[in-house]
Amino acid sequence: MKLKDILQMQSILEKRATPYDILENNFTHYSKSKDEYIELLDLHLIHFIRIFLNQVEEYNNGTKRERLEEIQYSLNQILEDVRELKDE
Repeated sequence: MKLKDILQMQSILEKRATPYDILENNFTHYSKSKDEYIELLDLHLIHFIRIFLNQVEEYNNGTKRERLEEIQYSLNQILEDVRELKDE
């Protein structure tokens, strides 16, 4: 079952609309096997869970964490440079 179908069922069962930012996000995932981008809400639940678990594993293994640390370092350097220019 696709995520968008699950969300529709959930909104009926809970008698609450699905938040628009979830429905209109236009987030995509690149499928290596299909060699194309797929909208997240068009993914089957099992595929989404596998993608999510792979992302968690990559993060825990340091791939994503290292990149985030690099970005944080760069942002800190920019902030420091701005402060120095402001003090001049």
